[in-house]
Amino acid sequence: MTNWYSSDIHFGHANILKYTDRGETFDTVDEMNAEFVENFSCIEPGDNLLIDGDAVIGDRAFNLRFFDWISGRKTLIKGNHDNNHPLNGEKKVEKFEPIYAQFFDEMHLELDAEIGGFLVKFTHFPIIGDSHDEPRHDNWRVKDDGKTVIVHGHTHAKEIFSDHPRQIHIGIDSDWRAYEVPRYHPIPESALIQAIADLS
Repeated sequence: MTNWYSSDIHFGHANILKYTDRGETFDTVDEMNAEFVENFSCIEPGDNLLIDGDAVIGDRAFNLRFFDWISGRKTLIKGNHDNNHPLNGEKKVEKFEPIYAQFFDEMHLELDAEIGGFLVKFTHFPIIGDSHDEPRHDNWRVKDDGKTVIVHGHTHAKEIFSDHPRQIHIGIDSDWRAYEVPRYHPIPESALIQAIADLS
């Protein structure tokens, strides 16, 4: 059994090819969707997959179906583009919570864990950093307690590490090849542990 991690897949989001360097690899969103599903085929039925927010864009009910092609027990940490996140309003949450629940075994706003002896908090938003020039969603960012490693998505950066000494980016746009993870693949827990150890 292996634990796997990713974030900000944005299944179904054609414009993400313009906003990130995905456009250098994929000509169309259909090509991106198909390759991402193929890249996640390394996940076995008995494995666990945590998506750290922003699973799909566009027609959520339709695009969530891509997760039916991915094996494993799935956990979603809700992101700003997940329509069941409270920042999108009570009506959207009521409508979309049961739709997302068809594809994810668990859903949280944050999740605390101990991984490789390190205290970790999975949350979509980093303590610092954003995909836009100005930081957004401050009310949903966790506070720095001086010891917990924040594992996040949201920024769409290629970099794993940032100016903050205790946060790690696991978004699918991040480049984990230094930890032997190919581009646009899920991150195994062994690689995440190595990256956390490199923070210190």
